[in-house]
Amino acid sequence: MSPGTGEACLRKRLPSHPCDACASVCPVEAITLMPGAIQLDATRCLHCGRCLFSCPVDALEDLAAPERYLRNGALVAPLAALAPAVDELLMWHREKGVRAVEMAMDEHPGWVLAVAALNLKLADLGEPGWSIVPPATQHNARRRWLRLPERVSLPTSVSPGRRARRRIFAEHAEFQPVIAQAACTLCGACIRVCTESALRFTADRLEIRPERCTGCQSCRVVCVPGAISLEPVQAVAPRYAAFYHALCRTCQQPFRAWQADATRCPLCQRHRYGMREA
Repeated sequence: MSPGTGEACLRKRLPSHPCDACASVCPVEAITLMPGAIQLDATRCLHCGRCLFSCPVDALEDLAAPERYLRNGALVAPLAALAPAVDELLMWHREKGVRAVEMAMDEHPGWVLAVAALNLKLADLGEPGWSIVPPATQHNARRRWLRLPERVSLPTSVSPGRRARRRIFAEHAEFQPVIAQAACTLCGACIRVCTESALRFTADRLEIRPERCTGCQSCRVVCVPGAISLEPVQAVAPRYAAFYHALCRTCQQPFRAWQADATRCPLCQRHRYGMREA
C-alpha cells in the first residue's frame, strides 16, 4: 500500500482546515497540500517519520515509525543519515528511557544539532538532558577471535503522533485553548469537533483541559465568531468558565448564556426581524 492519509485527516474532515503539520516538516517536499486533502508522493518519501510525529490526529496511513538501535540507554549506530526531529526524540526520552547518543560528533553534525534542540526542550520541561558519548570500542582482537556478540537491542521504534506525546507527557501541556467570552455564543461547535475532549460542557461550566489538546486547531476553524485561539503553554492548568441556562423569549428555545439575565438566544439576536433562522 502506498502511504497516504485516512479519513481522520483534518483537511478531509474539514475542507477549509489550513493544517500543514505534515508538509511543513517533510525534508523532501513529498507532501502536497490540496483543498480538502493532501497527496503524498511515495517515490520521494524517505520514510523518516517526521510527518508521523507531527500529525495531531494520527491521520497518516501505511507509514511506520523509523526503527533505531539501543544499547544501555543510548541510541547507537547505525544512525540514520537524516537526524530525527525533536518530536520523535521526546518519545525516545520518555518511552524508552534514552539519555544519550553514541556517535562521533564530526561524523553526524545533524544529530548533534538535534540533540542540542532536544536538550533545550527538555530544559523547559524540567527533564534531564541527553549527552553525546564516543562510540564504544568493542571490536578488539579478542572479541573478534571469540566472536562475541554486541549487546545491541533489535531495532525498535516509539509511538508516533502528538496524541501519543500528550499521553506520555500528561503532566505537561503544549497548547492552551483560550475563549473570548465577549465573542463566544456557547453554541458548542468547538466541543463537538474536538476529538481529544479538550473542551467539554458540564452541567453549568465550560471545561478546558489543555493537557489533552494536540493543537489541531479544529475548534478555531469551526468557531463562526472567531472566539477561540490557541496559545503555547507548558503547565497543566484546567480552566472552567461558568455559564447559565436560559429560555429565549423570542423563539422559546433553551440556550446557554454567560449572563444570568440573558433573554434572547444568539440566533434571535442576529435576526433583525425577531425571527429565528432555520
